Amino acid sequence: MDEGHLLPIDLFDQTSTTKREWKGARVVQLISVCLSNAPFIDTTDDFLELPDENSDDEYSSNDRKDNKNRLTKNKVKGPRLLSLLLTDGKHEFKAIEYKPIDSLSDQLPIGIKLLLKGTVEIQMGIMFLRPENIEILGGSVSSGRANGANATNGNVDCEFVVLQ
Repeated sequence: MDEGHLLPIDLFDQTSTTKREWKGARVVQLISVCLSNAPFIDTTDDFLELPDENSDDEYSSNDRKDNKNRLTKNKVKGPRLLSLLLTDGKHEFKAIEYKPIDSLSDQLPIGIKLLLKGTVEIQMGIMFLRPENIEILGGSVSSGRANGANATNGNVDCEFVVLQ
């Protein structure tokens, strides 16, 4: 198999603290994406339902206000930090949105193809993406293949990245 289209795997050594750079252009596929700086409460908002204010329930209006205030306080403040798990078809590697990239979101479909381009900094096995490093090409995989690959779109398999 011609491996000229693959990213050099030695660049993604997670034990190396040396800053490295990769320069070029490669098409990669999204395996998962998550909002790493979102508090856990934000990742479960869909499961938390506040009672309807018009319903006759056990909650007082003060309880409703307390719940709404708690949910509002836990919302993400400051710049977002997207973590991506990508593949070049053979190897998987991590990337983070180092500078805001308008075309990226935590709602990108699994399997979408991205073009990595330019000079990308890599440290501790993680690519630090900037707007000039990425272009969305499109595409997707069937939901059966995405589920079979244990890929997630969202927060389930999210690992937190510590920047120093």
